[in-house]
Parts: sequence; structure tokens; C-alpha cells
Amino acid sequence: GSKPEWGPRKYGFDHSYGSLAGGVGPWNHRYKVGPYTQTWHRDDVLIEDGQVTGIQGHTQLGHLPPPEQVALWTNQAIARGANAIFYFRWRTAPFGQEQLCYGIRDTDNTETERERHIIKNMQNLSPILETFASEPVPAKVCLVYDRDTSRLVREQPLSLGMDMRPAPYMQVGYDAELARWFAPYVIYNVNSDIKSTRSVNLDQYKLIALPLYELTDETFVQKLSSWVAQGGHLILGWRSGARTRDNWNTDLVLPGLFRELAGIRVPSFEALGKSAVRLRLHDSASHQLISSVIACKGEVWADILEPETATVMAHYWDNNKHYSGKAAITCNKYGKGLVWYLGTSPDPKTTFFLYQSILKRARIKGRFFGLGVEAIQRTTREGKTVTVLLNHTPKKKRVSGKTIPPWGTLVIEGD
Repeated sequence: GSKPEWGPRKYGFDHSYGSLAGGVGPWNHRYKVGPYTQTWHRDDVLIEDGQVTGIQGHTQLGHLPPPEQVALWTNQAIARGANAIFYFRWRTAPFGQEQLCYGIRDTDNTETERERHIIKNMQNLSPILETFASEPVPAKVCLVYDRDTSRLVREQPLSLGMDMRPAPYMQVGYDAELARWFAPYVIYNVNSDIKSTRSVNLDQYKLIALPLYELTDETFVQKLSSWVAQGGHLILGWRSGARTRDNWNTDLVLPGLFRELAGIRVPSFEALGKSAVRLRLHDSASHQLISSVIACKGEVWADILEPETATVMAHYWDNNKHYSGKAAITCNKYGKGLVWYLGTSPDPKTTFFLYQSILKRARIKGRFFGLGVEAIQRTTREGKTVTVLLNHTPKKKRVSGKTIPPWGTLVIEGD
């Protein structure tokens, strides 16, 4: 029978068992989980994006998304770079491991409300989404990860705050930390890429975020240094430069090969576990005042920083810690560029305020439209700029004079 399908070539599957090309687990779709979804395509290459449509589970079931939200996720995936969507599942399996993976249709094979909303969404938005679905996603920001470090952190999560095991065979602390680092670009609606240290082309970007880069490649550090000196902006995270590529502890003063670039020393550190430490911001007078009233915190880890050429952007401000008053976040001018060092993982409030300053100083336009509203800029095949507005809430939202219905999508011209 016919089934919902999406994409310029109308890819589709119609099997009673196994309806997705590839898996959907976070172990093989690491950076396509939850609201921080990003897909990649360059040239004329199919990028498959699997979308869960119903209640999912192998032994237990959980949240049932509203059918309107399922359609919204389709639009989000297309807006973020997918040029084809395969819905998981088409029909719910009558037996086997995926009996509890409910899809577009249940085992009675009759039309569901989910199916009606997906088809209606395609009919309404397909003409406009297809104008940019196969075009590159323009981005001046890139979150860079390192595969070897990801494997290391899975074996040595460093802190109880990074030890996350949703199943006995999964350790997703590194994934969760990367989601934390990707979050500010979603909050401020800044188009951003996700690349590995081996594939990233630094010259394409104005701002690079490089969290948890422990297994340090000297050649890559030299490339970063040259790029920053020429005007690039870099954000480093705690434990940067702690080990060699052979997984030996560095014999250099931390942050190892990044010491000159970051303009700091890290003489000591602490794993915060599930606890947090209070911070006070210094990136602006208003944020200094705000963080003295509103509790801004660091989580997971605390590198205790000693600036050499760097400026303090935040310090630990917690009477329960013997290192209260020491630097927690710094910014160093290196050539024509800037290097931020985050000695701790900022909580949501700290992230919100801190990245206002980071984006401004990096001369990247960030826009906050309120919680639950996402804006993604795309370029159509005719060269026009459009903005996809997504409402991730069950309430109406108003943006730029336009009303977005609950779980709704609007595509407007311009940025």
C-alpha cells in the first residue's frame, strides 16, 4: 500500500518489519537526537534521517507525542539539512523485538490521526520545503568533536555528572555534554554545523566550539592557532589538552598544547559529580549584577584557572568551595582572534547569559524569540533567503509580526 514519504526522489519503504534504512539509536545517530538535530549533505548525496512517529520501546513504553508535533519534527529535520525522511515505523510490527515500536499505523493497518497529520503537513508545506531541502545549510559556527576522545570518555567519564547509562550497553555522557554545547546556538537561532576534528575545514567558520578535547593532536592545535591568529574565534572546554594522541597524560602544564592559545594555566581541578558550583559572571556589568542575584552555576567539572594573558569572564563564587574567587571562564586575545576557555559546564542560565557575550564579540548575529521557538535560515535553489519558524509548544507564538500556531511551522522570506 501507499505510505507517507518525503524527499526530492520520494524514497520510501513498505515492509511489515524493519522500515528504516539504518538504526535510530543514539549509538549510531549520535548528533541527531532530541531538539539538537543536525544533518549534513554536501553535493548530491542522500542523507537519511529517521523519525520516530509513535510510542517507542522494547520492554517499556513512554511519552506519546501529539500528532501535530510528529509533523513538526519532519519540518525541523528538513530545515536542519535532511533531504529525505523515513518514518519509523510505517506499520507496527506484529511480533519480534519491535512489537512496542508503534509507528504511523498500528497492527490493524487502518489510518491513524498521526498519518492524517503527516499527509496534511506534506501537502501544505512540500512545495516550499522542496525549494531548499537539497541545498547546503549555511553556517558560520561549528561544534567540533573528536571520535577518539568520545571513546575515551565512554570508558573514563571523569565525573559522575558524565556517567549516564540509559541502558547497560550505553554510555551517553559525552553525547549529553555535546548537546549542552550545541544548545546555545539553538537558543539564539544561529545556524551551526557539527564536524569531527578530522573533517572540519576551519576556514569556513567564524566560531569553533571544541569541548572535551583530551587526546590532543599537535598538528590540529597548530591549525587552530593559525586560524585564530587570522581572526577566528575558538571556545575550548575543560580538560582540553590533558593527554597525547597515545592517551598518555601530558607532561606539560595544563591545558597542555593549548596553554599559549588560551592564555591560562590549570594547576588544579575538581570533579563536581552530580553537584554544582556557583559562578559570578564578569563578561558585562549587567551580567555581573544579574549573576549576583540569579544563581548561575557550573556543573560536572571545575578547572581552577590561573590567567596568564587571558581576561576573567567568570569566577567561582561559592563559600562551600576553597577555590571560591578563582577564575572559571576566561577569554584570551590571540592575534586577531579570541579564545574562550570554559573551566566548567555552564548550567542553562549561565549558558544563556554567557553566549550573549560570546556571539556578540564573535560578530555573529543571535536572536532569541522565546522558549520553544526555533528559527533556521536556509537558501533556496533560486538563491533567496528564507527563515523556517518552528513552534515547539502547545500554545500560539508571535514572532516578527507573524502568529505561529501550536506545534506549527511558518516559512517566511528574508532573515
